[in-house]
Amino acid sequence: MKKTDKKKWSYSPILLFLTTYLVVQLYHVHFLLICIPFFLASLFVIISFFQKQLRLHITKEKHEAKNTLKKEDFKQLLAFLFKKQGYSVSNVKGQPPIADFILRKKGLKAAVHLINSEELISASQLKQIQENSIALNAHQSFIITNHYFSHEAKKEARANKFILMDYDTVEAMLSSIETEKRKHRFIFRVRSLLTKY
Repeated sequence: MKKTDKKKWSYSPILLFLTTYLVVQLYHVHFLLICIPFFLASLFVIISFFQKQLRLHITKEKHEAKNTLKKEDFKQLLAFLFKKQGYSVSNVKGQPPIADFILRKKGLKAAVHLINSEELISASQLKQIQENSIALNAHQSFIITNHYFSHEAKKEARANKFILMDYDTVEAMLSSIETEKRKHRFIFRVRSLLTKY
């Protein structure tokens, strides 16, 4: 320990004694003189605690509002990206639709399923998709998320020959468009909302 630290701690017993002596003297003068400072100190601590919790709550709400991408915006973004790659994009009829949209290119028909989530995509979320793809007579199924797939979900996808696209894949598609001279404003507006965890 440094000499300065030793000197600092050597005064602690004296300060403690003086504080205790002052409290005792105030108690003898009047009990309220003790209660009021303690009440004010406690009130200050409580107010500070709730202010901190409120700031954390507001910050969390702002973060979620900024980073949460609505599924409809996500759908528009991906439709735009696939069109840039030469696919024709069409919506699926039915309420609710069993896929988000259909891609066609050179005789290939692919069903696209979007999963907008803040958590890892599980295998159970993919099981219904196989039946939907068969019903649509699709040659391929794209499963796209703004997050990531769990290990079990990847195994399920390989077994059913699904094409998985996670956050990094979508980000790579966006980056390829950035290199073009003509930039699309919608891409950058939606990209700012795309969540990465």
